[in-house]
Amino acid sequence: MSNDTHDLYEDHAFFALMFDCEICYRVMEFTSEHAEFTDPWFHELAQQAKAEGWYVPPPDEKGMVDVMSAWCPECAVRLGYIPSPTQT
Repeated sequence: MSNDTHDLYEDHAFFALMFDCEICYRVMEFTSEHAEFTDPWFHELAQQAKAEGWYVPPPDEKGMVDVMSAWCPECAVRLGYIPSPTQT
């Protein structure tokens, strides 16, 4: 990943290579016209995860980032990380 975006979703895409939920093990379906594991591919993967409502944790109090963790929208709501669509 040549661009340093400081985008948590792009960081997760780069290190984990996919979005899979740590709770229910759901894997986000993803296809791209870009070559795999290129900057445009990582960016598109991250943008799709954001659009679908996946949750990537923010940095902790020391600024450390967990680049491997992600939760699907349903589990993120159930755990209280994001509000339910009916609550907004």
